[in-house]
Amino acid sequence: MNEKIRVMFVDDEMNILRMIKRVLRNDPWDLEFCNSGEEAWKALQEHPVDILVTDHRMQGMTGTQLLARVKAAFPDTLRIIFSGYTEVSTLTEAINQGNIYKFIHKPIKEEDLRLTIRRAAENVLLIRENRKLTEKIQSQNEKLRKLNEELELRIEQRTRDLFLRQKALETAQMILDRMPAAVLGLDTEGMIVYCNSACSDFFQKSQSEIFSQNFKDVLPESLQKLISQTLIDQKRHFWKGDLLHQSIFAQTSTIENDYEVNGVVLSCFCYDPLLKTEDNKKVMDLS
Repeated sequence: MNEKIRVMFVDDEMNILRMIKRVLRNDPWDLEFCNSGEEAWKALQEHPVDILVTDHRMQGMTGTQLLARVKAAFPDTLRIIFSGYTEVSTLTEAINQGNIYKFIHKPIKEEDLRLTIRRAAENVLLIRENRKLTEKIQSQNEKLRKLNEELELRIEQRTRDLFLRQKALETAQMILDRMPAAVLGLDTEGMIVYCNSACSDFFQKSQSEIFSQNFKDVLPESLQKLISQTLIDQKRHFWKGDLLHQSIFAQTSTIENDYEVNGVVLSCFCYDPLLKTEDNKKVMDLS
């Protein structure tokens, strides 16, 4: 036992206190001795102890009265009482008022005294350890509670962000679907991963025939060259010409994330070659 245990003995007979001191002189306790209940109570208010051992029959404040006070003021103090064999009613009173840990019968046997104090000290250390463990568990539970709160806030924020992104994506997709221009999205391998509704009319194929296909399998050769060039040099390119009996303006652009190209967008729209050059330029700028 490495932790010091403070033990107070209270008895109005000095020879009893001297005997206790002699018996326990080699044990590792901090011992304190008081000659009356009043003296013990005053000392306890200044420095509480771990174990209190008191005689019952004393002048002035009795042992049961002292234990009752200690129980109310210092509930963690382990309480032991000396009592004679004939004081059965007194023992009952002590139990009711002082919540006694153990009795030591008078006349006191040295070995019984030593064993009782040792077991009481072990009990005190166990209580201390349990208290530390409880405090540790409470601290860990508090940390866990805070972590859970932070996690819930992050999940809530993440859910909100995902909801807003989903709404933004739905809005963007709705806008793209309603555009008169055909818009295709491709990954870096050339697979078509997005096509708006205008693609069906523009390329005269259904969206299901276009989506998930390699661009070389569904697009005219002129647009294939445009996309291939962008995949190679990762730059924007333009093309203008006749395609499918229409005058077409097409352009490519790259999709970048953290300075890394991870896709290509192809947009195509029809224009009227009879319009003035400046008017056509404005139409092209819309892409």
